[in-house]
Amino acid sequence: MELDDCAKIFSRYAEGLGVSEDQVKWSFGMSKMTVHDEIKDNSKYTKMQFVEFLEFIGRLAHIKFKQNVDMKLEQKIEIVLDNVFAGFGLELKEPNFVVEEHSESDDDY
Repeated sequence: MELDDCAKIFSRYAEGLGVSEDQVKWSFGMSKMTVHDEIKDNSKYTKMQFVEFLEFIGRLAHIKFKQNVDMKLEQKIEIVLDNVFAGFGLELKEPNFVVEEHSESDDDY
């Protein structure tokens, strides 16, 4: 994914979120890992790996809801993802958590 792709997603498909292009650019840049050989691999500065994209979503959620100090990061990310998914006609499904009553681990530790 490239910077232009990120900008399109959040300006075209997640309009309800109301993030600025500057916020997208900042989140993109801060999510990028160091490029080992800048001369040989300079195209890596404009392309984002999947793990960088995940960080990008978290950073964008944080900067968008910076004033909401009572919200957890997971809540901020959920709002961002809800807006992105809605732009594509999708919806976020709630996870189904299962709590085990009996543990297989050794209690002697």
